[in-house]
Amino acid sequence: MVQSPFASHIHLTGWRKDVLSILGSCSVFVLPSIDGEATTKSVIEAMSMGVAPIITDIFGNKGLVVHQESGLVVPPQDPQALADAIYFYYTHTELSGDHGIAAKRHIEREFHIDRTVRETKAMFHSLLEKK
Repeated sequence: MVQSPFASHIHLTGWRKDVLSILGSCSVFVLPSIDGEATTKSVIEAMSMGVAPIITDIFGNKGLVVHQESGLVVPPQDPQALADAIYFYYTHTELSGDHGIAAKRHIEREFHIDRTVRETKAMFHSLLEKK
């Protein structure tokens, strides 16, 4: 088995009940998905905690992050772009904080439960009107 040169930096903690507090202590959240998936709850959770996200431009992530406003969006399967985005936030900590605040506001405004209920109700009403 090949050992990582970063093995001392990797901690397998097992099941945790305090994931949100750990997430909230992070500066950046990275989700380097390579293919489309459903709307990613982990990105929403990170953003709602005020953590700046770096995501790939795939179906499911689109619309969650406004590039260079509430996070960074990079092409999928582009390790250099991903590394550059991580390094950018590492060298621009104030901006990652600003993007984290903007991310939290974006989620509160665009993905709030009240909006979801209102839009779902409107959809069902429109379906009933078509009958």
